[in-house]
Amino acid sequence: MGVPPKASATIARVLVRLTVLLLLEQAFVHVVHLEGDDNGIGVGLLSFTATILVSALWGAWDGWHDVPARTAVVWVLTGVAFGVLSAALIQVASLGERPVDWSVLADDVRTLTSFSAQLVAVPALLAAGATALAAGSRGTAPA
Repeated sequence: MGVPPKASATIARVLVRLTVLLLLEQAFVHVVHLEGDDNGIGVGLLSFTATILVSALWGAWDGWHDVPARTAVVWVLTGVAFGVLSAALIQVASLGERPVDWSVLADDVRTLTSFSAQLVAVPALLAAGATALAAGSRGTAPA
């Protein structure tokens, strides 16, 4: 007894999007460590902007090529997973400098998850909705 094909396709879509977004975020974290703390705010804002843009562009593509319900599920799951993992990766990024502070990790997961999830899910869902409407008005909406 395995996972139904549509569910496994949805899980695969979530994992691909999540991996790309986490790699993008970690690239910015790496730049902050290379540059030192002087430029952390600027790099952080650039990271937020890149996450929003990538999510919106990918969401637009999904809205054009997939059914709205599946697109919504994929991006909500991607956003939540991104929120939890990005909060956890803050602690992992500093493992060489200090041990994991479990109370800080719990606080980060509690407070940063919704913010990070919104950086991903909201732009993706708005762009997906707009392109799904445009595809539907052209008579090219997916089945």
